[in-house]
Amino acid sequence: MAVLEERLDKYYLDYFIHKRDDFLDDIPEIDVRLTLDSEQETSRTTRYKVQGKYVFGLSSNLRAGVEDEVITDVGLQKAIEEWVLSEPMFVIGDPKNGEKMQRMNDLLDGVIAYIGAKIGA
Repeated sequence: MAVLEERLDKYYLDYFIHKRDDFLDDIPEIDVRLTLDSEQETSRTTRYKVQGKYVFGLSSNLRAGVEDEVITDVGLQKAIEEWVLSEPMFVIGDPKNGEKMQRMNDLLDGVIAYIGAKIGA
């Protein structure tokens, strides 16, 4: 069981690091779905944190990390739930987008630091 828990912790740590580091913090003033290079292309090489599927996926995996008992710190659990319930989706031209991005990045940093410390990474 301990091996499985360690693997699960590492899985979540790697996932959250990927979400933090491999997506851009940029907040374009256009719909990022319009940034595909061609009509034939179904994916983009530039990935943004403002994408709806990014926010939805992050929300789902943060909650799953709590449910899987990887994130057991009560304060962090509360921060995750508050963030998920805060309507974290980005809207073009919303003056609160920068604040939303900062809050999301702070939460990611906290989760990564917590799991990293837990497994000694």
